[in-house]
Amino acid sequence: MSPTATAVRWHGAGDVRLEQVAVRPPGPEEVLVRPAYCGICGSDLHEVADGPHAIPVSQPHGLSGQRAPLVLGHEFSGTVEAVGEAVHGLEPGDTVAIEPNYRCGSCPACREGRYHVCRHFGFAGLMGDGGMAELVTVPAVMAHRLPPGFDLAQAAVLEPAAVALHAVRRSGVRPGDRAVVVGLGPVGLLVCALLLRRGVSDVVGVEPDADRRSLAAHLGVPRLVDPRDTDASEVAARAAVGADGAHVAFEVVGAGGVRCGEPQPAQRWHRRPRRPRAAAGDRRSGVRQ
Repeated sequence: MSPTATAVRWHGAGDVRLEQVAVRPPGPEEVLVRPAYCGICGSDLHEVADGPHAIPVSQPHGLSGQRAPLVLGHEFSGTVEAVGEAVHGLEPGDTVAIEPNYRCGSCPACREGRYHVCRHFGFAGLMGDGGMAELVTVPAVMAHRLPPGFDLAQAAVLEPAAVALHAVRRSGVRPGDRAVVVGLGPVGLLVCALLLRRGVSDVVGVEPDADRRSLAAHLGVPRLVDPRDTDASEVAARAAVGADGAHVAFEVVGAGGVRCGEPQPAQRWHRRPRRPRAAAGDRRSGVRQ
C-alpha cells in the first residue's frame, strides 16, 4: 500500500477538503519535499471563492499531468525527503524554497532562459499539487537549496517577495527618489520594505485598511494616505509628493477600479513621473493581491 499524507485539496469553488492523499515517489528528475510553511495567496482565495480560474478541471495540465482535485499552495518551503536518481545538487535533509513554475525546457521561451513565459506554463499548487500537504513531489528544478540556518518561515515568503523585487528592479527607482505604493497588502508591503532598503526613504503608501497602514508604519513608511476620504487623501497626497509628483508609482491592488492614468481619487495627484510606473503583478494573470 502506498504511503499517504494529509493535504488540503481543492475540489471546487467553496469545496476545500482536508483529506488523505497518496504520496507519489519522486521520478528521476523530481524531489519529495516535506513542507514546513505554506502561504495563502490571493490566487488561492479566488479559486476557493469562485474558481476555477487556473486550476485544470476537465483536462490535466500538460506538464504536471494533474487536474482537480488538487493540493493548494505555491508559496512554500520545506525539507527534502527523497530525490530522484537523476537529481544532482540536492539530497535528503536539505532545506529548500520552492519556485513553483512548471517549465517544459524545450519551447522557444525556455530555450532562451525565459521559462516564466513557458508555452506550457503552470504553477505547483494551482496546476499541480502544492505545498498544503505533509509531503509533496515536485520537479527538482523548483527546489532551491537554502543556506544553513535560513528561517523556513521567511523562506516561504520568498516567492511573493520575488514579485515585489522584480517590480522594484524594473521601476529603475534610485536612492533619493520619491515613490508611491498604491495597495499595502502582502506584496505592497514587501515593495515598501524593498524601497526603504534600497535607500528610497520618501515613500507614500495608499491603503484604505487601517491595520495594513499600521503595518506599513511599523515598517517605516513615512507617509500614509487613506483613499476613502477623497478630499483629505488628495490634500495629503499632494503635500506628500510635492508639485512635481512622484518619480515612480507601484499599483499593487489588482482591482479593476484602480487604473494609472485615469482620474481615480488615489492617483490624480501622480502627475509628472520621470519614469514609467511599475505594476507588481503575478506571472499568471497580471494581478497580485
